[in-house]
Amino acid sequence: MRRGFIRFFSWWINLIAGVRIHDVTSGFRLCNRRAVELFADEYPYDYPEPEAIILLHRAGFRVVEVPVGMRERLGGESSIGFFSGAYYVVKVLLGLLVRRLRSGI
Repeated sequence: MRRGFIRFFSWWINLIAGVRIHDVTSGFRLCNRRAVELFADEYPYDYPEPEAIILLHRAGFRVVEVPVGMRERLGGESSIGFFSGAYYVVKVLLGLLVRRLRSGI
């Protein structure tokens, strides 16, 4: 289910911003100084990863995805369960809609 929602958000961001990112929920970012300054002023508050892509696009930054190698988790478990996952989906969807309306893209 999680991958399905990631695909949905990727599709949505591509639709509204023309940015093709496969994992829009990853918080792993490489930014230049100008992007960090933008994030310092306007970084989205709650569940910011997908919204940050729209923010960068709206500000005229080039956003690209670069594959990285990730190791499988060796211990612990995800902090995202069914209800927190559902909350995440609703929160991110509303955040993206509001950002789209505010930015006019």
